[in-house]
Amino acid sequence: MKKLISITLCALMLLFSLAACGEKEEKNLKLGLGLCVASPSATDATEDGNGKAQATVTVAAVTLDRDGRIVDCQLDCADTTVEYTADGKALAKDSIKTKYEAGKDYNMVTYGNAAKEWFEQADAFEGVVIGKTVDEVKALVAEGNKGSDEVIKAGCTIMVHEFVKAIEKAAAGAVETEAKSS
Repeated sequence: MKKLISITLCALMLLFSLAACGEKEEKNLKLGLGLCVASPSATDATEDGNGKAQATVTVAAVTLDRDGRIVDCQLDCADTTVEYTADGKALAKDSIKTKYEAGKDYNMVTYGNAAKEWFEQADAFEGVVIGKTVDEVKALVAEGNKGSDEVIKAGCTIMVHEFVKAIEKAAAGAVETEAKSS
C-alpha cells in the first residue's frame, strides 16, 4: 500500500511540475505616447489679412513589453493650420481631420499616384515595428527619410523618419501599466 501511495504522489508531483513548466509568466506592459512636430511656420497678420500658423504633428502610441519590444503601435498625423487676426485672436475651424481619419479621402492614390493611401501605409509601418526595439525601429530609416527595404516591401513607401521620432519619444516616456501580457 505504501508503495502505491508513493508512486501516486510521485506521479502527481511530476504532473504538477510539467504543468508549471508550461505556464507563461505574466509581465506588466508599458504604454507611451510621443509627438513629433515638423515643419512649423507662421505668417504675420496684417490689417489687410489674417496670419496663419501651421505645423505637421505625428503621434505614436506604443505598448512595450518588459524587454522594450513593441507589442502594439498606433500612428496618426495631423496637418494643422490656424488662422489668426491682426490682434492675435485665433479663428476657429469647424473641424480638423487627421490623415488617418481622412482615410481614402486623403487622396494620396488619386492625386499623388501612390499605391496605397496614407492610413494603409501607416498600418503597414505599424506591422513592421511590432516585435522590434526602438534601436531596431531607428534602423528602418533609409536614405531620404524613406523606409528600408523591409518597410517598402510591407507596403509603406512614404517618409518614415517622423514616425520613428514619435515612436522613440513614446518609448522613452512609457510608463508601466496594470495591463499584462503572457
